[in-house]
Amino acid sequence: MDTKNLASFIAWAKTTDLQEILFKTKDINIEIKTSKADLQKVNYECSLYGVKSPALGIFSSGAKGKAIVLKEDMLVEKGQILGYIEAGKTMQPVVCKFGGKLKVISIENGQSVEYNQPLFFIDPE
Repeated sequence: MDTKNLASFIAWAKTTDLQEILFKTKDINIEIKTSKADLQKVNYECSLYGVKSPALGIFSSGAKGKAIVLKEDMLVEKGQILGYIEAGKTMQPVVCKFGGKLKVISIENGQSVEYNQPLFFIDPE
């Protein structure tokens, strides 16, 4: 590898969040590590609140014969039930803890869920 290509590679690597790279061939051994002082702090902010699963189980959009119809951008109220988690023989409600606009539905009816998994995201507006 010539030094011009290596310089271009190093310049590119500085623009990424790579912390370590190791490249080995029969004749070449290149190892690059970024010190922690070189890493930039990145703060991500989000105004959406997640509605999380209260249990491990299967998501259901409603109780027997009473499906809850949810659409993105619809308004939801604090205390509103957004669905249920079937855990064994029990149905645990997924309750919205704040009101606002439903921005993201990240779950489908019948899908397995983990405890505390975000199922919906609400914009409190």
